[in-house]
Amino acid sequence: MEKLLDESELAEVLGVSVLTVRRNRSAAPYRLPPHVKFGASVRYQLTTVLRWLEEHEVGHDPSPKTELNQSAQHRGRPSKSETVRKTKNADK
Repeated sequence: MEKLLDESELAEVLGVSVLTVRRNRSAAPYRLPPHVKFGASVRYQLTTVLRWLEEHEVGHDPSPKTELNQSAQHRGRPSKSETVRKTKNADK
């Protein structure tokens, strides 16, 4: 059975407070690794946390991402070039 971390253990691993973990989970979930819920309990799989940390390492070059994955991770307003490209494709 894989080790499951609770909020306090995740906070210790990340070097943040438990309150920060709770706030980020509800307001900014992209700032935390994926979690598992059992009723009201929230747990984090250790291997998932370690993999997430590797992926967020500065200078880390993950495997090549497809254009679909990049756009799915993009948040906020599209760039002007994306808007122009979509408009040109719609006209065809």
